Amino acid sequence: MAISCLRPGQTCWPSSKEFSGRTTHGRRLRTIGNCSNSRTATVKATPLEIGRYLALDFEMTEKQLLPMSLSRRAFIEKGTSLGLLAAAWAAGLVTPGMLRASVLEDAFAAKTSDQVARILAGELNINPSKEILLNIPATAENGANVPVTISSNLEGIQSIAIIAEKNPVPLVGLFRLANDTEIYLQARLKLASSSHVTVLANTDDQILSSRQYVKVTVGSCGP
Repeated sequence: MAISCLRPGQTCWPSSKEFSGRTTHGRRLRTIGNCSNSRTATVKATPLEIGRYLALDFEMTEKQLLPMSLSRRAFIEKGTSLGLLAAAWAAGLVTPGMLRASVLEDAFAAKTSDQVARILAGELNINPSKEILLNIPATAENGANVPVTISSNLEGIQSIAIIAEKNPVPLVGLFRLANDTEIYLQARLKLASSSHVTVLANTDDQILSSRQYVKVTVGSCGP
């Protein structure tokens, strides 16, 4: 995936008409790459690092970045594809996964949603919370394209995990957030069959969870 080289002080946004953003508090992305000339910087990211079973149009594709003012919330809201998350990771805005690579690998290798939750929680307690808002259809006609929105006004959330209990890889996505990130994430998931979808929000002293059952008419078992 190539990232266009930016000059100091510029911000970036994918030049794809299907994505747009709005500024909420004027934060600027850190300059990417060596901007002394017009060469591009290359960023390598694997599905394991970024998250598996993100849906359909969320494939690892090459995206060119253009100067544009963009907030963290807008980037999280519109930039949750594999390719865009890799770009955000390179920009220092979002770092997918956990701090220890072993935790990341174990979580994606887990075969059940309970195993995923235990691995990610470690010694922390998991507590249901109405402050973690999970908006997902109760019935999905196509399991390959299920829209989901996750939001919260709570401060101190360090990472967000999405778990689909009936998927071959239950951990759908795992994203570590930069400091002061406003939690507003939109994505389209692939669900293998009807199942509970769970969101885990990691803070310093606990894991907050929200869960909803989704009935899938036509499932999706592909990556």
